[in-house]
Formats: sequence, C-alpha cells, structure tokens
Amino acid sequence: MSALASPEQRVVLACARTIVTECQIDLIRAIAPRLDWCRVLDLACQHNTTPLLHRSLAAAGVNPPAPIRRQIEKVVLCNAARGRRLAHELVRLTAAFEQAGIRALPFKGAVLAASAYGNVALRPFNDLDVIVHPDDADTAARLLANRGFAEWGVAPPDLPRHLRCECEHSFARADGVVVDLHWRLSRRHFPFPLDFDSLWRRALPCPLWPGGPAVPNLGAADTLQVLCMHGTKHAWERLSWICDIAELLAANPALPWEFALEQAEALGATRMTLLGLELAAGLLDARLPVAARQRIAADRGIAALARYVRGRLFQPPANGLRATIRQSLFHLRVRNRPAQRLRYCMLAAAPTPRDLRSTPLPASLYFLYYLTRPVRLLCKAGNE
Repeated sequence: MSALASPEQRVVLACARTIVTECQIDLIRAIAPRLDWCRVLDLACQHNTTPLLHRSLAAAGVNPPAPIRRQIEKVVLCNAARGRRLAHELVRLTAAFEQAGIRALPFKGAVLAASAYGNVALRPFNDLDVIVHPDDADTAARLLANRGFAEWGVAPPDLPRHLRCECEHSFARADGVVVDLHWRLSRRHFPFPLDFDSLWRRALPCPLWPGGPAVPNLGAADTLQVLCMHGTKHAWERLSWICDIAELLAANPALPWEFALEQAEALGATRMTLLGLELAAGLLDARLPVAARQRIAADRGIAALARYVRGRLFQPPANGLRATIRQSLFHLRVRNRPAQRLRYCMLAAAPTPRDLRSTPLPASLYFLYYLTRPVRLLCKAGNE
C-alpha cells in the first residue's frame, strides 16, 4: 500500500490476517492512539474483515473505545452465528445431494472459511455456493424446491436457454438461507473453462468444524484459480477477496505450484491468477515461490493492474454507469491476448434470455439484440 495510505487503512490491512507478526503488532500499537475508530470499523465492515480485525487487535492488546468495541463484538458474534448455521445447513444439503445421486461441490463460503481460515467464524459469508454438473442442474433445483427453497421461476420452455446462457441461479428459503446453485463457474463472456468432472476428481474432504462431518471441497490449486477469477470479475474491490488468497496459500504450503501455473495458462487465466498472487503478496505478505514471482515480473501489465487495484481498494463502493464501464475495461486489461479481448466484447454483447424477454423481436431481426443488449445494460447501470 502507498505510504500515503491513511492510518485507518494501514491498521485494517495489518489486521486482515489470521496470524499477525510482531511487525504488524508494533504497527497496530503505534497507530492505535491516533485512529478514527469509527472509520476503522466502517472500512472493516465494507471489506468483510471485521472478525480478523477483532482477532488481530486482541493479539496486539489494543482496545478500541468501548462503543466501537461493542459494535465490533456484535458484528463478530452475528457473523459467527450465521457461519455456524450455514455450515450445518451445508452438511445437510450435501448429504441430500449425495443421497439423490447428485455430485455437488461446495466452494467459497463455509468450506473456504474452514479450510483456509481454520474457522467458519473468521470469514463472513451470507449464502452457500454449490456447483453441480450442468446435466444435474435441473434435478438439483428440484431437490432444493423440495427442501423449501424457491423454484426456478424460469418458464420450462426457457430453461434450456437459461442453462446455456447463465452460470448460476439463487434459491432462497423463507428462513433467509440462500443457495447459489452453479453449473458453470462464470458466464460465457468471462470464460473460465474449469470443467466439473476435473474439479470432482481433485476434490478433497473438508470438515467444517473440529470433529464434524466432512463435505467435498475443491483442491487447493482449483480453489486458487476460482478465487483469482472471482476477484478479477469484481475488479478486486474488496480486501477480503485478497485475504482469501493469502490465507489459502498460508494453509497450503505444499500447493502444487507447477500444476497451478500450467492450469492457469490452459484456462487463459494466467494474468488474473498472477494478479491475485501479486496482490496477496504485496498487501498481505503472502509468500510466493520463485516461479510465481518470476512470472509476475515477466508480465509488465501485472504491476500496472496491481497499482490500479491498490489505488481504488479503499475508495467508497461504486455503482452506476461509470462503475460498469470501469469494470469492463478492467476485464479487458486482465486478458493476456487481443483474441481474448475480442471474444470478451463479442460474448458480452450476445443476448441472454432476459434480453429476449425484455425486447421481443422476430427471428429475422435477431441480430439487433447485439445492439439492444448493450443499450439495456447501460440504461440499467445509469439508473442504479
């Protein structure tokens, strides 16, 4: 982070880890007397790092003012209760999928918190992400409906197109539990062709609490790819996504780096993977092998992208038209080759089922959807 970063930003960064070193403890203690604690709490909540803030301040022996301390503790307790509740729900849900003969892989959320952070209370998450084989998506959706979750809400004739054009669907239950059912990891304009069968073969069991039942979890190298893709898709606007990378690496010192870097190349995701690694190393002191550092140094675009992310990281959350354009330009910059950028533009303009419903056109004018979709998205962004 720049030397011009505010004291509040510096302490949030120093606390954004499960284990703080003596160096970070000295920094936290030195900065603490001149902090705007309301700003510290706001930043930690914005970036989903409040549990780590609470843990690191305790390790440093630093006590915020009583009103702020009570607010921090309230956020931490609420997050811990939600994490435990969702973890238990995930165990029940994966058992139901298994009983129905559906291969289902949880990712991010509870399994990431348990496997990388060591505790489902340390990484906030609000829903359950599960990926299934595309052929099982409809069966999985009906299983969720039978367990009290909302149904597709997609007309049966539109379902094949929905499955072809989209990558996920959110299913909510009356008690507030939400399951994001994925059948691909990304939408077609942001291609990330990690196939389900390969993910399933490399999956490992993950206990969600000590001595508790295990659920399937992505292998460490696959998790790294997915986290880097997810952070890139959202232009790394949240510190917690960078924490995920750093904690994953710390929890997996034997990560198969040669395979991970070769896999990134095969996926056309080398730059987005290296960017995630550079951010974790530069902001949170993640340790990288020589091969990864060399690859980062060899791509001059990585440094510029990392500066961009660091410069915007603690800015207020953006939305609307300018944010949409800025994110799209970031997506183009993170692609290594011109052909990838052209594909991104072409597929981003391709019509989705929502476009077809919102602007019905005869088949002879189908080509016009490539013009109406960008207009619709820009209008939507402008109204946010």
